[in-house]
Amino acid sequence: MYRLIAVMTNLVLLAALSPNRPNALTWDAKTIVWQKVDSDGTKWSVLEGRSDVAGEAFTYAAFVPADSMTFTAFY
Repeated sequence: MYRLIAVMTNLVLLAALSPNRPNALTWDAKTIVWQKVDSDGTKWSVLEGRSDVAGEAFTYAAFVPADSMTFTAFY
């Protein structure tokens, strides 16, 4: 059991310290170039990839201000 834990620990550390890892991309609300901004303050943008190509993966961001949405409950 201890040998299995030692092997797993070594594998995790080797994977984490591998020099061939691609750099992670990061964004925050100040660095995003918003592609579309609506009059109510909602915004969206494709961060990585293309959303107009069928089957292609992409990453997107959306911002919805707290006061832009009204909710009506129907009973």
